Amino acid sequence: MDKKESHKNVLGNTIRYFRDQRGYSQEQLAEFSKLNSTYIRDLERDLSSPTAYTLGRNSSGLGLNILS
Repeated sequence: MDKKESHKNVLGNTIRYFRDQRGYSQEQLAEFSKLNSTYIRDLERDLSSPTAYTLGRNSSGLGLNILS
């Protein structure tokens, strides 16, 4: 596994961790983030590489500030 794949794995696991901590379903997070639930699922399974914009929307839906 190269570094790029490793970082994606960390990202997907982190999104799932915070979503689970808040008790959100993938559908709820998608609604809060204004993203598609299929896209949330793909992010968590490391099947998609998010842009900075979608990372910001996802973190906002989780109530996180990624700039801190």
